Amino acid sequence: LGREGPSVQIGAGIASVPANREARTESDLLKAADTALYRAKQASRNKVIVDRASMPTDILEGDLSSIFQASYEDTLAKTPEDDTSSS
Repeated sequence: LGREGPSVQIGAGIASVPANREARTESDLLKAADTALYRAKQASRNKVIVDRASMPTDILEGDLSSIFQASYEDTLAKTPEDDTSSS
């Protein structure tokens, strides 16, 4: 049990349609994904790079709300004092 198993490292490049409006053909889409893969391999091992043209504008501008739909307030447990509807 003391031996480690084989090590697997994965690099990935992702491009998506219709988010990437620059990709008009399958070849364009594959080229975008291949470029992202090349950047992932250059960055280091075990990286996933998404083609910049495939990223939604709000994410590129720093607004991650489209990814994280849940709000912090919704995850807080309510106490009986918070529930004023039964009064």
